Amino acid sequence: MAFTAAFRESTTLKLVLVPWALIVAKYAISDLTILGSQTTYIDPLMFGGAIAVVLAPWLHREWRKDRYPSD
Repeated sequence: MAFTAAFRESTTLKLVLVPWALIVAKYAISDLTILGSQTTYIDPLMFGGAIAVVLAPWLHREWRKDRYPSD
């Protein structure tokens, strides 16, 4: 499977996966009432911006690896 090979090779992907999962989980429970307390609302624009900021270092590194293989 290509994903597992890329995951074993990429340190940046491992570092990006945790904040990405936390942001997705926070977005999934946004604006819910849990045990009587209201969670904060995250609109789709904020969610998209946060995901873009988190994924940018990994995407940049992958792009450079494909573009400049000797680096």
